[in-house]
Amino acid sequence: MTTALQVTSPDVHGLPVETLTAILFSLPDPTAPIEKTTLFRRSPASHTASKGKSLERLGWLPAAWVSKTWRSVVLAQTHYRIPIVANDERSLAVLESLSPLLIDLYVDEDVWMRSEGAALRIKSAFDSYGHRLHSLRVCTILESRYDEPEPASGSLLPNIMRDVDAPFLEEFHAAGRWRRLRGGCTGPSYRDRYPRAISFPDHLSRVRVLDIFGCTVANASALRSCAPTTVKLVASPGLWDQDICRDPDILSDVDGVVIERFAMPFRFDALRHLYLDEDSLPSKEALAVLGPIILPVLESLHLSGLVMRVEDAFRALVFPSTVSVELSCVWDQWHSMDVWDQWRSMNIRDVIAADPSSRPLHTVLAAKYGGSCDSLKCMELVIEDNKLTLKCLSEDGRTSLSICLYYTPAQGPPDYDFTNCELFLLGTFDLFSDIRELAIFSSFEYETYMRAGYASRRCQWYTLAERSLTNVTKVVLSTQAAIHLLEFCETRRDIGQEHDVFPMLEEMELLMKSVRELTSSLVLTDKTEISRLLRAEQEARAHPFRATLKDADSDEDRKWVQRLTEQSNANASGNTSERKDSTATL
Repeated sequence: MTTALQVTSPDVHGLPVETLTAILFSLPDPTAPIEKTTLFRRSPASHTASKGKSLERLGWLPAAWVSKTWRSVVLAQTHYRIPIVANDERSLAVLESLSPLLIDLYVDEDVWMRSEGAALRIKSAFDSYGHRLHSLRVCTILESRYDEPEPASGSLLPNIMRDVDAPFLEEFHAAGRWRRLRGGCTGPSYRDRYPRAISFPDHLSRVRVLDIFGCTVANASALRSCAPTTVKLVASPGLWDQDICRDPDILSDVDGVVIERFAMPFRFDALRHLYLDEDSLPSKEALAVLGPIILPVLESLHLSGLVMRVEDAFRALVFPSTVSVELSCVWDQWHSMDVWDQWRSMNIRDVIAADPSSRPLHTVLAAKYGGSCDSLKCMELVIEDNKLTLKCLSEDGRTSLSICLYYTPAQGPPDYDFTNCELFLLGTFDLFSDIRELAIFSSFEYETYMRAGYASRRCQWYTLAERSLTNVTKVVLSTQAAIHLLEFCETRRDIGQEHDVFPMLEEMELLMKSVRELTSSLVLTDKTEISRLLRAEQEARAHPFRATLKDADSDEDRKWVQRLTEQSNANASGNTSERKDSTATL
């Protein structure tokens, strides 16, 4: 009888580094990397990111992984780059054993400041293994440099990083403290509250990924010869405009480098993905000096911030028509008071008669999409009390343009006003009037607002759609959006006016919830009212459309109802048992 061959996994626990190194050298080059986690945020409760289990969960392991996960790293060949926490006391031995593989190094400035031994290990890692660096991730400390003690090592981490020889560095990630600047970076107390400085290794040329969060850059000229493919800058001013308050004792650009007030931070000829938030956008002054910014191979663009600043940046960028664009804009009462006062007195007729130049984003959207918007056949609109989100999709379903327009109340209770969104919709409906499919979603508590001295009214998207969207053949509506549209049509009929909302309509798809706060009467009321309005609208049209109802409950809705039902049944069962017990006792 033949005994089945038993295959056992090799036990590498406890093997010396020399043996593991020999195993590594005997293996072929591992396959592509699988570690793609973004730079994590530190928990406010922890003083250093290397504490606890969070690093292991996110793929960043101290040197102890030699005995824990070598099998998955080396024998199973699941990693090509090995992420190392530089300040761990065993890191140097592990880095040596991994030669000649490229490495990803994680450095915590908080550890550097407070531990001389950790600082020496980090510096030794930079000196000995900088030439093998593929990725460098830095987490800055939270305190102001004005209030902190002197570093234990006697040197500041950015000054040490500036001198690192990293010819193969392709990814640079830095994370600081989140804050919204808006007030500028030139005030005397800037460094007490705003981002700390980081430094790049000088003479970089291979950087492909640049991910900076909540930091400023002391030696921005180090990036000038780089052509990254992915750039994400969040709350990180100063790359476009050098007129910012410098960090004390941090060395700036190398000697002999002429630093202009405004400059292109890097080359754009290879850039495929660009993400800029409001504190990282180039200023209007910088754009006037720099001129058009050409992005020949860009694939995705995200800009966020105040509407005026997003418009300025979007206007200056030149990119292919196939780029997927996402704009996230805020109208802030404090920064647009004159416009705000004008809006508060406008009704829907004023909106329709408004000058096109007053419509948010209309001018720049017309310049970018005026000649190519016929390729966008679908539009999706989500209306909420504090924002409006519009997406334009191509025929293959790819999102080509996404715009989120926020309203931020300045103070006191929310005083939502959708006049600005109606102005925005007027411009976009005019621009994308060729769309064939339109989806409108709004939740039950949304689409109404209060205006001081005025009665509440709805966001009248249907009035604007009647004016511009005459080619729509299919609409998809949430319950409330359907009721508002059909009530508008009924009101026009009651006063003897013929409406012309979606004259080419062939299909209306209604997304109805069967669960609404466990109150079935509301659902039944919705369905009864919509059925009445729908019949009246179809009878009034010369060419009736096809109407279908679909269940819009999400999995979360169903699970929530199931849990509440089970809890209710359990409580009822418990009460019954108690009554039986009390009866038996009597």
